[in-house]
Amino acid sequence: MLAVRTVLVLVVGLSMALALAGPGEAADPGMVRVDIHRPANDGLMSSIGCIITIAGDPGGGFCHDVVRGEANRQVSGGTTTVLLGGDRVTCEIKPGVSVQAFTPRALRGDGYSPDAPTWQATILTPKVHPGEALELTLVPKTKRRAYVGGWLLRPSKAAPAAASNSSRVR
Repeated sequence: MLAVRTVLVLVVGLSMALALAGPGEAADPGMVRVDIHRPANDGLMSSIGCIITIAGDPGGGFCHDVVRGEANRQVSGGTTTVLLGGDRVTCEIKPGVSVQAFTPRALRGDGYSPDAPTWQATILTPKVHPGEALELTLVPKTKRRAYVGGWLLRPSKAAPAAASNSSRVR
């Protein structure tokens, strides 16, 4: 019973902290807030899931507040943060910790070179200070006008270019 109360107190406390955080700032002043938006489009890539995880230190952060796009309202969030076209998520990470975007082989579209090296995980380490926030846009990798598989995390147009993006297998 004590364990259940402890968990409830932690959940309520975290919820209150997140509710008090204003736009552009992390709920915990020692963390970095990363808002990731995946724009919707009319193509097949919009329906291919992209998993967002915290790379490296398992205790280095967490993702919460998945907001589903209009076409994805029926999709359950589950225990993994999977973004489809039109979705967004907020992650809170420790400074120096990275966010990773990838699609496992089982979720890749057959028409988009499912075994190409472009599908390797994209890892981004925000270059912002504790308590600050960064807005990112998740977009499919392309060559000219064709999708080649995989993802890029780019600073949103309204956000500063305070990120380091790399692609590597984890």
